[in-house]
Amino acid sequence: MKIILTGELHGGKSTVFNQVISEIPPESQFGFRTASVIETGKVRGHKLMKFSGESEVFAHIEFDKTLKFGEYGIKSEVFNNTGEYLRENLNPSQWLLIDELGVMEKSAYGFLEDLTKLVKLHKNLIFTIQKRALDFWLTHFGLDEFDALFIIKKNNRDEIPEKIKRMIAS
Repeated sequence: MKIILTGELHGGKSTVFNQVISEIPPESQFGFRTASVIETGKVRGHKLMKFSGESEVFAHIEFDKTLKFGEYGIKSEVFNNTGEYLRENLNPSQWLLIDELGVMEKSAYGFLEDLTKLVKLHKNLIFTIQKRALDFWLTHFGLDEFDALFIIKKNNRDEIPEKIKRMIAS
């Protein structure tokens, strides 16, 4: 089962994602989450947090701005290293779970290549993708690779987790 959750920023994608993956045994979960780096009460960057517990900052206001997004300097090698890690360590019986893909990863060509291969080869995955980045990611993956795409909105985000849980269970 290959599922995409998309929607606007702060629209409930991660909440739905977390509710759905709570039904997947922890030993079957593999992938990463994206989280904010909070320093002195302010968002100063973003990091990838693997389900294994490791994390690495990929965007920060104090990073070199050779490659940047808004006020953040970007370390594309963090994405590339993560893509390689996923490709080399994902067990076919595990779910590939990613929360979330957006626009900052566009210049990480190794990551794009690794993730595109995994989407084509792996049978169970759930990704959250920012709405503003959806066309970019679907161009790489191909919409026909997915069984379902859910657009998360305030008026439907409470009912979608149960729909997905039923799909996974069947």
